[in-house]
Amino acid sequence: MAAFAAAVLGYLAFWETVWVGTTVKYLMVFAALLVLLYMPRVRLPSGVGRVVKQVAVAAFPIYLFHRFVPELLMAPVAGALPPPVFQLLAIAGGICIGIVAGKVLAGMRNLRGRFAMGRQPKLRSA
Repeated sequence: MAAFAAAVLGYLAFWETVWVGTTVKYLMVFAALLVLLYMPRVRLPSGVGRVVKQVAVAAFPIYLFHRFVPELLMAPVAGALPPPVFQLLAIAGGICIGIVAGKVLAGMRNLRGRFAMGRQPKLRSA
């Protein structure tokens, strides 16, 4: 399994890449796969665990909103920054905007839960 994943993800990371973020993504996927395959339990310091949990909880919002950072928010400074700095800021900004979007969506779900169907008034019979 690991050899097959190394072949497929290595190909995607190094030969089909169009952006350094793609390479980072596939290498991280490979590392996560190896951890899941060969380590039954992963112990992390509490601070690192909180960060990993935040990113994991916000994975879908990160996926949805990460491109807004380099293509919209950072577009005015694209030429002024060196490419590695731009890419690092784009990756970090994409993760941050996804985490913020995830927290906003969770807050909206909590608000909806407070005013939702669980508190319907009882009807009086005539």
